[in-house]
Amino acid sequence: MTAIHQNDNPLQHISDSGLYKSFFENPDAVYVLDLQGNYVDANQACLDIFGYTREELLNMSFVDIAVPEKLEPWLRCIVKGWAEGKSQTFETTVYHKDGHRVELNITDTPIINENRVVGVFCIAKDITEHKRTDMLLQSVFKHAKDAFIVLDYQGYVVAWNHGAESIFGYSARERVGEKLSLIIPERFRDAHHRGLERYVSTGEKRMIEQTVETVGVHKDGQEIPMELSISTFGEGQQTYFIGIIREITERKHHEQLLRQGRERYESLKRYNPNGICSFDLEWNVMGANPAYERITGYTLDELKQLNVWETLVFEEDVEWKRKAYAHHFLENIETAFRHKDGHRIDVRVTTVPIIVDGKNIGVYTILEDVTQRKITQQQLELSVERYQRLVDNSLDAIVIIQDGKWDFMNSAALQMFGATHEDEIIGRNYIDFLHPDHHEDTNARLATILSDQPVAIVEFKWKKLNGEVFHAELRGTKFNDTAVQVVIRDISDRKQSEETIRQSEKLSAVGQLAAGIAHEIRNPLTALKGFTQLLHAKSSGADRHYFEIMRGEMNRVEGIVDELLVLAKPQTTNFQPHYVQLILQEVITLLSPQALLKNVLIHVDFEVNAPKIFCEESQLKQVFVNVIKNGIEAMPMGGNMFIQLKSDNGKLFIEFTDEGKGVPQDLLPKLGKPFYTTKDRGTGLGLMVSYNIIRNHRGTIAFSSEVGKGTTVSITLPL
Repeated sequence: MTAIHQNDNPLQHISDSGLYKSFFENPDAVYVLDLQGNYVDANQACLDIFGYTREELLNMSFVDIAVPEKLEPWLRCIVKGWAEGKSQTFETTVYHKDGHRVELNITDTPIINENRVVGVFCIAKDITEHKRTDMLLQSVFKHAKDAFIVLDYQGYVVAWNHGAESIFGYSARERVGEKLSLIIPERFRDAHHRGLERYVSTGEKRMIEQTVETVGVHKDGQEIPMELSISTFGEGQQTYFIGIIREITERKHHEQLLRQGRERYESLKRYNPNGICSFDLEWNVMGANPAYERITGYTLDELKQLNVWETLVFEEDVEWKRKAYAHHFLENIETAFRHKDGHRIDVRVTTVPIIVDGKNIGVYTILEDVTQRKITQQQLELSVERYQRLVDNSLDAIVIIQDGKWDFMNSAALQMFGATHEDEIIGRNYIDFLHPDHHEDTNARLATILSDQPVAIVEFKWKKLNGEVFHAELRGTKFNDTAVQVVIRDISDRKQSEETIRQSEKLSAVGQLAAGIAHEIRNPLTALKGFTQLLHAKSSGADRHYFEIMRGEMNRVEGIVDELLVLAKPQTTNFQPHYVQLILQEVITLLSPQALLKNVLIHVDFEVNAPKIFCEESQLKQVFVNVIKNGIEAMPMGGNMFIQLKSDNGKLFIEFTDEGKGVPQDLLPKLGKPFYTTKDRGTGLGLMVSYNIIRNHRGTIAFSSEVGKGTTVSITLPL
């Protein structure tokens, strides 16, 4: 500034100059200090900044308003300016009249008159808001979670905040002065350089003040999705780029989940075999998947033009329609829809409300086409019914064994095992009904069946609930992983028939043998018997007694021959109705003398008015004689014989019970076999003949005995 030379008060002369007055018209604060630091003059802007009136300020020194800690730097700047005769610009802080602080940017210019400083001309700018904003920006820059990065025009980092450290893993010391491209994936680096160069060279601002999504690289090499906002200040080589970077990994993850959810929903809707249709609250169609179109026969565009309830729903199915209107929520309602071509579709309907932001905006209707399932179900029910009838009406026993226990039995099985109700047998172990001889073999066979290996039909002996044993053949198949289905067929009758055939074959062989023996014996026996009779007539004394013994033994041999002839040839039968009690009475009368000789008492218990039966009287007499004689002979020391006769259920029952020595249990099955007898001088033929006679009368004969107590012979004949 040009110095003003004046001999008297130099500042007075300066203040009167036009140049001085023009400075005071400056919009910034302008004031003048003398060499003692007192305010000599000030413009209105200065008075507004300090808050004092002109009179108050001109009676004050700058020391009066200076903040103490800022005073010494302020004085140094003023003294330096005076000493060098140059302007000084600095920042300081003063107190406003009301006590608050005001930040100032001051330019002090020495006023020189005749080569000496006579005062200071000052221009002050209020930078309080600027400083406050600058501090705020610095705080934001320092503490923001987002990354703030400043680049120069060549792409070098000049500022790197804590947010950038957190996002990229590099400290400011590691990145400031380095190229930003080090945190940009290699595939994007060329484009990054070209963008900066284009802006600096041409001033193109296409990429400036934009927000884009891009990718950065963490210190560990992992790529980071981020959102980048770019702005610039300056021009040319004084251009700076400010980048604000926000990591969006979590947002990207949520967007990916949302996108996946939408894709899954669309996939579920598109490929769902069930029809899905969305309605608004007025039941207008908003959308439908392909399955809904397929089930109803209408396209989505057609559905949007229809009153769906009136078009698709039959009149008789309007009840669930009312519920859907009322509640918007139904579950698995079976009804029917009308297809576009008019035919009926059986469907299962579920409706659920569409809730968005807590509000019901519509309804989803889900249709499951159950037409084919219903047809299949009907066929299955029919098949089950047929199978059930087959099982219930089967003559064979059909059972299921689950974990070693009876789990199911049809009617034939219950009857076979003597049960009147399934509670008597279901749940019990099947082993309890199997003859002990087969336990081990059966367990092995069940294991084989469960392993899906084939098994052959086998024959086992089973026990009924009453303990009766019967023969059965069975075949098993796997029912499930722990159960076996078994078909059991009672073959007791077949076994009996086979036994009868074997006995017949034996009897045939015995008959042929007996016929040969009888033929060979009868001729010489006739001669012996005739000559013995002649000699007996001429004999006397001791010789006569011997001849009587010989004649008796010959008669016995003749009786045996007669029995052999009975076996050898069929006997003619003439069945006539007879009272069995009368036949028994005749036999008892015949054998009573023999019984008295053996000291045996015969007791009878005959049913009054027992009915007649068709029989061959002579043959039954032969049977009764054999049985009673055997009983008498079984009691050589005497005893009692009980004969009982009764009828019941179309049969006649006759029991002969003696008090003899009895027959061991293991020998009972042998009774009636050819030439088997328990008597010392017996042949076994009498009992064998008796078996044949009773069998020819379609009856049965059975023995029960206890050693030391006696034997009971039970004969059953049909009425």
